[in-house]
Amino acid sequence: MATEIPTNAARFDAASLARALGVDVPSVVGSCVGVSTDSRRIEPGNLFVAIRGEAFDGHRFAASALERGAGAVLVSAPSCVPEGAPAVVVPDTLAALGTLGRAYREQFRGRVVAITGSAGKTTTKELVRAAVSACGRRASATVGNLNNRIGVPMTLFTLDVAGSQADDVAVVEMGTSFAGEIDELARIGRPDVSMITSIGLSHAAGIGSEEDVAVEKGGIFRGLPDGGTAVVLADDPRTERYVRATHRVVRYGRADTADVRVGPVEVFADGARAELTAFGSRASLFVPIPSAVACVNAAGAVAVGLALGCALEPLLAGIASTPGVDGRMRPIPLPGGALLLDDTYNANPKSVLASLEAAAALAHRRGGALHVLLGDMKELGASSREAHAEVGRAVVAHGAAFF
Repeated sequence: MATEIPTNAARFDAASLARALGVDVPSVVGSCVGVSTDSRRIEPGNLFVAIRGEAFDGHRFAASALERGAGAVLVSAPSCVPEGAPAVVVPDTLAALGTLGRAYREQFRGRVVAITGSAGKTTTKELVRAAVSACGRRASATVGNLNNRIGVPMTLFTLDVAGSQADDVAVVEMGTSFAGEIDELARIGRPDVSMITSIGLSHAAGIGSEEDVAVEKGGIFRGLPDGGTAVVLADDPRTERYVRATHRVVRYGRADTADVRVGPVEVFADGARAELTAFGSRASLFVPIPSAVACVNAAGAVAVGLALGCALEPLLAGIASTPGVDGRMRPIPLPGGALLLDDTYNANPKSVLASLEAAAALAHRRGGALHVLLGDMKELGASSREAHAEVGRAVVAHGAAFF
């Protein structure tokens, strides 16, 4: 599901472009306002970045971007624009986009939270934003699934660097489809707080085994500076492997070693409830998502908020009021009293197993039958057959009446 990239007002002039990119910038390049990778949405004064993809090449549209009023174009093939046009030439435009994103992030005076994981990262991102917003912080977050080498810098360009204060928070989701991508995104985003929600088979076709995925996700901590905070899932020791001694560590989850610990969870049609213990303080946690795993993700959001200096009670109030995310365990009442759980956004074995557990618990509580409708899980590579078989066994084990 593609997300439309939001517009931005990031400013770059010839000097800042030359300084960030380390290339000569022609004198015809003036001040650009707004960075765009879509020639169809160019506004006067934008910097157009020509990106090459598997199915498209933005260089084909560089000239038309100039005709639409682009202040300059960033290209790797100067022959695609008229001679004398305001063009900045770099070896790799996608890498240059990331470099500009990092340069712009360095102007932000607030805190950046980076979140990755095989499952739960988008939901957790929204929980973090809602939680810290309830504490009076001005919080922004990645829109939709803009979590890759294009989406992360384009998200950073939306930051209000001119008006930012030290307690502003930007929550940036970071995904991966090939080995080394998380390391690169962490270098671009320069997070102050980094978090892993889970490790499982996701994008295995481009990364490899689950252990390879663990190495890849660990890049979010390898990119964390000394003094930064690593928020790790205590239930899975692999999430802590790449934390350095110079990092502050906050653990969350169900395990006894968690600093922010979730007790037994009750799942209802409108959400899930549990007792939460945060550094010795007990409180009641409600998440408006009918899933026990959502409570664990919420504990992670609390851990992030506490690391940012927020108080526990407003964090919990913000989580309780978090709007649901379409396609992620969204409850939809049906005629006749049935309840549909829409979890169609995306899937990997870990997320499907968690959804099945939640649906089965809810069906049992309601005294009804469990019906399961499943689609394929993509990008699992050599693990695909066994992963689908594992899900099938879980469906039977949960006593689904129809599937």
